Amino acid sequence: MSALAWDVDNQLLYAVSDRGWLHHLQLRFDSRNRLAEINRLASYQLRDLKGKPLKGKWRDAESAFVLQGDNGIRDDTLIVIGFERSPRIVRYRPDGFQQGRYSLPKQLSKKKKFHKPNDMFEAVAMHEELGVMLIPQKPLMGREINALYRLKGEKQWDYEMESERGNSMAALEALPDGSLVAMERAWDRVFFSLVINLKQIRVDSDRLVVEKIARLSNAEGWILDNFEGLARHQDKRFFIVSDDNQNPLQRTLLYYIELKTR
Repeated sequence: MSALAWDVDNQLLYAVSDRGWLHHLQLRFDSRNRLAEINRLASYQLRDLKGKPLKGKWRDAESAFVLQGDNGIRDDTLIVIGFERSPRIVRYRPDGFQQGRYSLPKQLSKKKKFHKPNDMFEAVAMHEELGVMLIPQKPLMGREINALYRLKGEKQWDYEMESERGNSMAALEALPDGSLVAMERAWDRVFFSLVINLKQIRVDSDRLVVEKIARLSNAEGWILDNFEGLARHQDKRFFIVSDDNQNPLQRTLLYYIELKTR
């Protein structure tokens, strides 16, 4: 799985794959509020405006968030999905049918601005005041450090990532207090090192205030994999999910964690 999004009204966790599928997951928690069971209720292929299933490079979905998922109305939810290879951010109904897309600033709409086709929209979120925000997987061409971009008004803020080898941006989630949580993933293929850094971001008018709130490392005993999806459930509890890279030797891991955000 590449991305997660939580729907409060319908009490569903949406999981998106980079093969162009949208899964509806129903969760059960035990008496201690631990994740106890996951049931897949439905799966839908993502479709284009003509209703045809996405194929090839068009189906590489990598990020997601929910619109109208916490307004007390059960049947008006939309899932917004960010894509790589063909950079775009698109609104979908829960059944996978496309409802429209967001306009992108010029620098984010051109493939040549990204180092690789899969260095695009891994981390996209909806800020209550600032609108759609994103951090590319890697800094755009010509930049030494990454940036947080606001689609509306084409505003951007410098965002300095961890210097660990193989590090890249993996996910972004908005919090009710106006801050954001970013997930960075550092994979060193030489030393088989995998580190997940979670950071809380507060947006000022001219700069970001960033605080590291968690560091998970396989060297410290954490069972980690290619974590790509992050979604807030409630309070300070989050889901994170890994992508198995279509590799039979890897597993899809779903963690339910509590973060010490401020």
